[in-house]
Amino acid sequence: MDDPWCYILAGGKNTRWPVGERKELVDIGGEPCVMRIVRQARRYTKVVKCISHDKNVQVLFPEDGYAQGYYAIDPPRSEWKAEVLLTIYPEQPRDIVLLLGDTVYSRTAMDAIFEPHNTMRFFGNYSDILAASVSAKYHYEFKDILQVVVQHVLKNQDRTDVGHLWNCYRVSIGKPPLPHFDPPRDCRVFNYIEDWTRDIDTIHQYGEFCRDVIGAGKLDDRIGE
Repeated sequence: MDDPWCYILAGGKNTRWPVGERKELVDIGGEPCVMRIVRQARRYTKVVKCISHDKNVQVLFPEDGYAQGYYAIDPPRSEWKAEVLLTIYPEQPRDIVLLLGDTVYSRTAMDAIFEPHNTMRFFGNYSDILAASVSAKYHYEFKDILQVVVQHVLKNQDRTDVGHLWNCYRVSIGKPPLPHFDPPRDCRVFNYIEDWTRDIDTIHQYGEFCRDVIGAGKLDDRIGE
């Protein structure tokens, strides 16, 4: 991978968060979570695109963001991650990195995610996918995976567990998008993140993160570091 385009997915339904607020905007060490990710990603790449339909997220990005290399994109549709990715996927092959706007990444995790390679990789823990990186060599293969997942979503009556990055991971290893996520330790495309990196979906989880990570002095990669 060489100077990849980075996409931050920050347009979820926000159903487990208080009405009128966004989990991507919670304070992490003095900055909104999504802007912490932007700052971290710009260490590795010149192009960072935040995908979000929410005006409170979009307003954080500069009006001349295209010139500065980081900006927000309002996707045509934003129901499932796989569908959103298809709408903004680069037409020509290039290296890309996918990050989640509600996830707090350690410096070690970011180093691993942006590590140069020539394949397709997913990153996460025992319960979820937290990032993915795809080299230009696998550009069309990953696009095909997204299309398989989206078609599965459209045919499925219960859409609560489809359209996610972990569905894409399952398809990448030759399995159907469902029913479960359980990557083996020796999987060729899955990389375990074994530190405090995690996504924040609820107020309770945010409280736990503040106590267990920030309060315990474990948060690294702060502003100015």
